[in-house]
Amino acid sequence: MKEIRLSPVGKPFYRYFNDDQIIPEVDILWEVGYPVPEGSSVRSPFEIKRLEGGLEAYSEFECASDEAIVYYWSAALRAMRRGFFAIGYPTVIQTANPDKGRIFVEVRMLVRKKRPNYQNLPVFY
Repeated sequence: MKEIRLSPVGKPFYRYFNDDQIIPEVDILWEVGYPVPEGSSVRSPFEIKRLEGGLEAYSEFECASDEAIVYYWSAALRAMRRGFFAIGYPTVIQTANPDKGRIFVEVRMLVRKKRPNYQNLPVFY
């Protein structure tokens, strides 16, 4: 990014598109990116992707890396319980803390408010 004189305007993020327990490791797809100013341009191998704005569910936690999946599910379930539905894939930012053998994780999910629909099962609180 320094070579093309483009400065990020936020923290790096990555998106994980496959389940490593189902998909062979060589076929797993990761996207790693930085938010950049509106109107920026890049050349290959970089590309600009516009992620639409909207409502976002946000959660952060610290845990052992092998426990992270439990927290990911908890974040998603909490958003659903509060009346929101995830749109697309979540954005996850992970920072390792090697001194403690733990990771700090931020999970952000684009969401929309659930709409009443008689074809969906009722939600009990």
